[in-house]
Amino acid sequence: MATTMAHRGPDAEGVWIAPDAPVSLGHRRLSIIDLNPRGNQPMVYRYRDLELVLTFNGEIYNYRQLGRELEAKGYEFHTTSDSEVILAAYAEWGADAVKRFNGMWAFAIWHPAERTIFLSRDRFGKKPLYYFNPGDKLFFASEIKALLVAPQTPRRANRTVVADYLLRGLANHTPSSFFESISSLPAGHNATFQVDSGKLRVWPYYAPRVAERDVSDAELKGALQAAVELRTISDVPISISLSGGIDSSSIAALLAQVSTGTIAAFTTTSKTGPGDESTLVRKLLERYPQYQLHVRPLEEERFLRQFEAIVYHMEEPLWFDAPYVRWEIASAVHDEGFKVLLTGEGADEALGGYWLASSFHLRELFRGRHFVRLASELVGLLRQPERAHILRAFPTLALGDRWMAHRKSDALARKLGITLVATQQSVLAHVHDGTLKDYLRWALSTYILPQLLVCNDKMSMAHSVESRAPFLDVDFVETALAIQSIDLVRNGRRKYPLRRVMDGMVPDEILYRRQKDAFGSPMRSFLGSRQIQERFQRYFKDPVCAPLIDRNQVLEHQRSKGIDELLARLFWIECWSRVFDVSWS
Repeated sequence: MATTMAHRGPDAEGVWIAPDAPVSLGHRRLSIIDLNPRGNQPMVYRYRDLELVLTFNGEIYNYRQLGRELEAKGYEFHTTSDSEVILAAYAEWGADAVKRFNGMWAFAIWHPAERTIFLSRDRFGKKPLYYFNPGDKLFFASEIKALLVAPQTPRRANRTVVADYLLRGLANHTPSSFFESISSLPAGHNATFQVDSGKLRVWPYYAPRVAERDVSDAELKGALQAAVELRTISDVPISISLSGGIDSSSIAALLAQVSTGTIAAFTTTSKTGPGDESTLVRKLLERYPQYQLHVRPLEEERFLRQFEAIVYHMEEPLWFDAPYVRWEIASAVHDEGFKVLLTGEGADEALGGYWLASSFHLRELFRGRHFVRLASELVGLLRQPERAHILRAFPTLALGDRWMAHRKSDALARKLGITLVATQQSVLAHVHDGTLKDYLRWALSTYILPQLLVCNDKMSMAHSVESRAPFLDVDFVETALAIQSIDLVRNGRRKYPLRRVMDGMVPDEILYRRQKDAFGSPMRSFLGSRQIQERFQRYFKDPVCAPLIDRNQVLEHQRSKGIDELLARLFWIECWSRVFDVSWS
């Protein structure tokens, strides 16, 4: 199991086996804090008559403060690692210790005296934790592929999850994985497994708070600055990913305030347009000359050569463009010899950066009868490139109707012989009648962020790179969620508080640009290449996922329409099925 994840930790390997219980723990180490071998895992910690054993992936950024607090209580430390602080914190506070952590983590602690394994995953799910629970046994790991080598693990497709992905574009929105037998511990959850009884208990310890109050610009900026500073804690050099947007540019501007030496920055370029933000990135770096820019081209030939490896490391069918561009950035970071990468992930979810936030904002103004402000926002909205999407969604939200946006894709699915049934008619089903803050909580916990974080972790760790996201610092997120809803959008511009506090630090061309395609890539255009079209035809003449479709209808649709969005998802399902030898029986 550990060998399948060697890419996550190429610096050291360890296995620990309990002398008097059917328990074994494995670990692969990516050395970032306390590079000495004494920081290797699994780590055994003894305090008085207590013994605990840990295997841990992630970083606890406030471990030094916690360590000092624990030393005052009598605990001793023999390393300078955050791993040892986790163990001492658990010895002192039990499961409640995780509520004191600021960071990202997936870890397991074996407690011999209680004969239990304690599992925990960080608040927003930045680090993955999967498990397989057959009968009275428990297998768990940071990646699915580690569980698949266990002889009892079936490789059957989870048809419900596949349906949600294929028909709705959803992934990672429930604890269920694409494999029927494998689940993930949800973000913000703990679990205990009692070895003797075989009983597994899972419970939440965190949910984002959204109580509104007055948040000053100084408080918001201070929270983000503190988050950036915490994420510079490392015994190896750090680097940063730049996309040409306000999020990563803000992180770069704040990082420049606390760094003394040269900092490596990574971005992408593309001949076809999407994925090329190099002009704006260079504009930012004119202001911050301490950055040394590395540019990775996004090329069709490279994509064709690597896409099956990307599927292998994602461990599930691909969605949107995110995996490919993050794969290339992480590859470039690794090639330049870096292990730590700061990113701008999380700002859109915490501050309402997606276009749908504007629709919720307009509805709140409408329902609150703020008609003058509503008129002003509609004028500002007319200057935004997403105005058509926003205005189409606004009336249905304002009137409380359910969207019927899936009718067309469902009809096409029936034509292709796809008989799967998705679990929900709208991706907004649970928040449709809620507030803008309900939408933000949903984006953080259910739909958008979970997909991005799994993608970030797996694409970066495939290249032995740790990705850190200051915008997902718990103190920053709760500060952002406390901002009055009415202040999140102004003059049609979303994430307005961030734009305001970064004014003067980020160039206006970035701060007030009208369009930003996220960290885009030309992957969609690559799917139209002759090689992919031929690969599609070859795959679907004898598809592994044959029980799912009418292959003749699929091939006919591809010949007449090309690879549209539904066929692209179907293609990734077939690739995933082949890479992992998935059973559809």
